Amino acid sequence: ELCLAVYHDVMIIWALVASLFYDVIFIQKVLMPKICLRVFKIFGKKLVFDFDDAIYLSPPSRDRFNSVVSESDLIILENEESERWARISNPSTNILTITGPIDTARYTPRSRSKETVVVGWIGSSWTTPYLDLVIPVFSKIASAHRNVTLKLIGASPIKSFPWLQQIDWSLDTEVSELSDFDIGIMPLIDGEWEKGKGGYKILLYMALGIPSVVSPVGVNSTLIQ
Repeated sequence: ELCLAVYHDVMIIWALVASLFYDVIFIQKVLMPKICLRVFKIFGKKLVFDFDDAIYLSPPSRDRFNSVVSESDLIILENEESERWARISNPSTNILTITGPIDTARYTPRSRSKETVVVGWIGSSWTTPYLDLVIPVFSKIASAHRNVTLKLIGASPIKSFPWLQQIDWSLDTEVSELSDFDIGIMPLIDGEWEKGKGGYKILLYMALGIPSVVSPVGVNSTLIQ
């Protein structure tokens, strides 16, 4: 199998040449030009397309998404909403729906023994705006309970509160910082992009044995149940 993570024209050319020596082309979330897909098929290659997030929603990307799905022999995705969109482009394609894999040798429950209750969130600058949904709530919690802290890992700077702790994300410290959480949260708006998410935060929290409170959007409800 040839695994491709193609991001620019030079890599696409390399991929086309290299693909001559392989039977199966595994494309992960990359929306390749239609001409490349046709070349793969002309040479009898099997195409496997793996994607997460609602990459089909962007109008500039939708044509390429439709092309990749139409030419694929197997599609790997994470939730019913993504499957619905894939079926629109290719009703007869083979689809494998899996939960995002978590390394449970790395993410394992740890003991927590402290007086302060840590409500935690992990994400990125891209997903930080979702915290706007819960900041007013935690302001009220903080005013009523002095032993509650909100800990954010990987968030872009937000309005500071005395009880707010922000930590930069690091692979080396990720597990130890997450293990400090008593409750994990995943607030979301109920939008089309959000319905295509894979709920990775929830999977991290639960692998570590952390009770989780999440918005019932998309696959979130299924994962919690």
